[in-house]
Amino acid sequence: MRHIYHGLRFVVLAICLAFSCTRLAVAASPDPQKLDFAPLPQWVKSFEATRPSQLDQNLEVHYLLYDRQVNLTGEHLEDFVRLQTKVAKQQGLATAAKIEISFAPAYQQVLMHDIAIIRDGKKLSRLDTQNIKLFQREDELDSGLYQEMWQALMILDDVRIGDVVQYSYSIVGSNPVLGKKHFGESYLNASVPLGQVYFRVLSNEDEYLGFQLNNSELKVSQRVENGLKELVVVDSNVAPVSLEKRMPRWVRPFASIEFSQYRSWQEVNQWAMSLYPKSSQLPDALKQLLDTQSFEDKSQAITFATQWIQDNVRYFGIEVGVNSHRPSLPLETFERRYGDCKDKTVLLNAALNYLGVKASPALVSVANNRNLAQRLPSPGVFDHVITEFDYQGQKHWVDATMSGQNGPVDSNSFPNLHWGLIVNDKTDGLTAMTAVSEQQLKGKLYVEETVTVDNKKLDASKMHVKVVYDGWKADSMRGYYEKQGLNSISDQHVGYYAYYFDKVKSANTLSIDNNPQGLLQLDGDYIVTMEQQAVPGRHELKFYGSTVIDEVRPDGRAQRQFPYALSGQLDVHQRIIVKPERISDVIWRGEVEPFEVKNQWFEFRFNASKQDDAVVLDYFYSSISDHVAAKDYSTYLAQIDSIDAALAYSLWIRQALDERDAQRKKSMKNLLDSLIKKKW
Repeated sequence: MRHIYHGLRFVVLAICLAFSCTRLAVAASPDPQKLDFAPLPQWVKSFEATRPSQLDQNLEVHYLLYDRQVNLTGEHLEDFVRLQTKVAKQQGLATAAKIEISFAPAYQQVLMHDIAIIRDGKKLSRLDTQNIKLFQREDELDSGLYQEMWQALMILDDVRIGDVVQYSYSIVGSNPVLGKKHFGESYLNASVPLGQVYFRVLSNEDEYLGFQLNNSELKVSQRVENGLKELVVVDSNVAPVSLEKRMPRWVRPFASIEFSQYRSWQEVNQWAMSLYPKSSQLPDALKQLLDTQSFEDKSQAITFATQWIQDNVRYFGIEVGVNSHRPSLPLETFERRYGDCKDKTVLLNAALNYLGVKASPALVSVANNRNLAQRLPSPGVFDHVITEFDYQGQKHWVDATMSGQNGPVDSNSFPNLHWGLIVNDKTDGLTAMTAVSEQQLKGKLYVEETVTVDNKKLDASKMHVKVVYDGWKADSMRGYYEKQGLNSISDQHVGYYAYYFDKVKSANTLSIDNNPQGLLQLDGDYIVTMEQQAVPGRHELKFYGSTVIDEVRPDGRAQRQFPYALSGQLDVHQRIIVKPERISDVIWRGEVEPFEVKNQWFEFRFNASKQDDAVVLDYFYSSISDHVAAKDYSTYLAQIDSIDAALAYSLWIRQALDERDAQRKKSMKNLLDSLIKKKW
């Protein structure tokens, strides 16, 4: 289930300056090949943009006005948008001259009101059907979703530097499956400066309409007149929001206004219950499969049913019209062997109920997971569906779209989404999601790099790499590897090690193994050229705690405005085993006390030891938190600096005897040559 935020996708602002609204309605024009023209709707209020007091002269385009107005009072939802941009530089012509509008033709119609260029105080109309192209665009097919979205594209003729481009349109209609109540969100700033922002929503006076501002101190103007209720937010000279790398997914950096006609989560649950059947008939073939298994206990039966549906029903969703939120029947999903999150959840719930386990769908949010309880109640805040079931007095949460979870269901990685709306007749609010065991929250990564050093020919040293993933780390990497393919993963590994060795080439095909305990293991062999420095009689070899570096590498900023994402609940162990031809050839620093650092964000430990035939370097890193607060970022950087020296380690290998003899002979020859030259 993906909630569609219909309207303009304002790509150049790096955010979608759009919001979602719902209304029980049918499409005004189901023909996607037709885009209509209409005068400005009477309900729209005129809002004249004023010239911003300050313009950034470095920008290619100035965004003068973002005007959005929503009418919730009519038979069909009406969503009006007007924008004004000014071309400041040559490079901005292509951006300003391109207009894109996305819509779902199954239940929405686009009405164009105005397209014009203002040049030297004169308005030049560009409202020409010849310049408008309509085509289907499916950006999420690679992610397993088909939504039948269309796009209107207009490339304007004769746009010049200094021109103001303005256009307005309305999207009429909404997905009928979302019910009779309205909800939505509109952003009030962007990643570029905005001259003015105007947002207005119009509703009937006798209908409830809650609202709240997020990340904003603006005032919402409220007015009631002639039986209509109006909410208005206006802002001028809106400063840009500077986005940062590695922000946690739950961070909402932009200011916005939410509105909803849902008074409570209980009302949202009532809407959801109309879509999800209280009981679903399990397909006979799946019943027979379950009946023929020899389960030792119910836990084993739950594990089998869950993992069979995860692995044998592929993830793919056709989310057109009501299918965006209404699940398919279990028989349909089972027979076609594919479905999206809600389809697979309903099938899994039917299987668990057949086994005597009470299971319900749970609406969750990947994007809003941590702050879901602070959002206004509405169906629009959810973007995923999972299974909740009760077993042995505990609530279990299972994601049917996962795959390859081979361990027991109570130890598989936990969908740590914080909040869920359990869809059943007892729900009156959100439920906090908790794991049934610590093991479900923990991820583990073990990397073992065995380097066999040829001190005669350092460009032919061999390295065997073993990587073992466990817990949530295994689940996340398993899906990534399946999508990328073995050849691509092998190339990525060669590129990765090229950062740490002079040259790297693969010696064989990378192998991937999923074992029954839920571990994911990779093995590969490489020929590497060791980094060396010209020191008489010995070579310097450098090794790095690269796996730890991947976790702690900062983003280059000294300060941050937003939190910095960490892995959270992840244990990393990297072991480097250096095997020379003779251990006596190794010149090293000697035994050192283990180096340790511990703080509120991570624990780090390093140890080096010399064994009978090898030198072993061990790097341990445990991520304790999932983020660093912005105010603590400088302190966190200081902690990273404190372990920096331990992340690189040098060894010296004596040159082979024949190599040393050759060097001595060469030195003697050079000495004799120099003496002869001096004599003569």
